[in-house]
Amino acid sequence: MCECLYLVQEIPLATYVPGDCNSHPQSPQGRLDHFACDPARNMLYLACLGDNSVAVVNVFAGRVERYIRGPVCQPQGLLYVEETGHLHVANAADGKVIVCDVSLGDRVIQTLSFDSADNLRHFGGVVYVGTPSAIEFVKDGCGQCVTPSRAVLKGDPESFQIQDDGRRIFVNVADESCVQVLSGSGETLDVWQLPAGLGGNFPMCLDQMGRTLFVAARKPVSRACLLALDMDD
Repeated sequence: MCECLYLVQEIPLATYVPGDCNSHPQSPQGRLDHFACDPARNMLYLACLGDNSVAVVNVFAGRVERYIRGPVCQPQGLLYVEETGHLHVANAADGKVIVCDVSLGDRVIQTLSFDSADNLRHFGGVVYVGTPSAIEFVKDGCGQCVTPSRAVLKGDPESFQIQDDGRRIFVNVADESCVQVLSGSGETLDVWQLPAGLGGNFPMCLDQMGRTLFVAARKPVSRACLLALDMDD
């Protein structure tokens, strides 16, 4: 039997002015979106979309260390690449993905421009960017496109997951109520249609060991459910 211990901690999204015991906490306003994790530093990066900022949360100390603002504008997708120490922030307002080096005081070292950008993934030194009706492939840290440089989709991508050997990419295409299966180089291998009447497939999780793809169908609300799909069938 596998025994696991789960610890749940509530961390207020507020910071204080250092050295000023009379200062008031400043909490971000509006909607929160994606988050990314830096396990080596015990840091959690949280997209504060409504506040035009990214909260840097020290989960070990249980406090917000700082906020990344500057060029951040309605942040959505976040990606932290442990090998390079780069934090990628996809901005909804202008479609730009900014790349920050967290070891250099969150300095912006690169800006990538797209029509729009949301979900981000990383595999084998390549950053995968979800854009309108496509996934763009960009080398991390240099901004150069790989070959091929993009995968064309049936609609706008929501969550997408990459198989651990890089051979396949599973993409939620909510506009078409389907999962589009791509090869690692971007060709369409298959299209899995959701059961009739279900849609709104935004969240997705890939259980590599269990060979199962979990897809949440949020519409209609009366039939909202979690689908477990055999990733090999």
